[in-house]
Amino acid sequence: MQDPRNLRAERGLSVFDARQRFINSVVYELPFGKGKRWLNGFGNQLLGGWQVTGILLLQTGRPYTIVTSRDMANVGAAATQTRPNLVGNPVVDSPTPERWFNTAAFSDVLPTGVFGYGNAGVNTLTSDGLVNMDLGLFKNFTWRERLRFQFRTEFFNATNDPNFAIPDRQLRSASFGTVSATTNLSRQIQFGMKIVF
Repeated sequence: MQDPRNLRAERGLSVFDARQRFINSVVYELPFGKGKRWLNGFGNQLLGGWQVTGILLLQTGRPYTIVTSRDMANVGAAATQTRPNLVGNPVVDSPTPERWFNTAAFSDVLPTGVFGYGNAGVNTLTSDGLVNMDLGLFKNFTWRERLRFQFRTEFFNATNDPNFAIPDRQLRSASFGTVSATTNLSRQIQFGMKIVF
């Protein structure tokens, strides 16, 4: 809390506010091989028993607050509690990791030259959203009625989309407004085997 005497200035979005979130999962067994529509019997060992899976996640970004290490009010407040002044429009048309928002829109120098609190709100900017697709390709081999062997190939973040983390939000930092990390890993591929009995 920046100013305990002004609770109205603390109103804002929650740090875990994500306005939209969509998750869809699909499991599809290919129609080839024994008991299926095509290639029934012929080529069953090669083309039968295949499954395709997918999980798609789409989510809007989460809000964050710009802070300054300068004690503008001269009260000994921690840097994470002091917000600067908003002196311009922080939104840029095409944000990049090098410039996620307009850094010139914030100042921790008060125009009056005296001590006071900044007018920047709580959680007024939004980080990058999430886009992730995981895919799987499975081949099932039936040995006996109750014994099945499965070969699995899984692709995590199959489209290799980077989801950028919250940018540096510390006004006096040399990297203020830049993104230096992602919230997800790059594409990962793994192979596995499973016995179902």
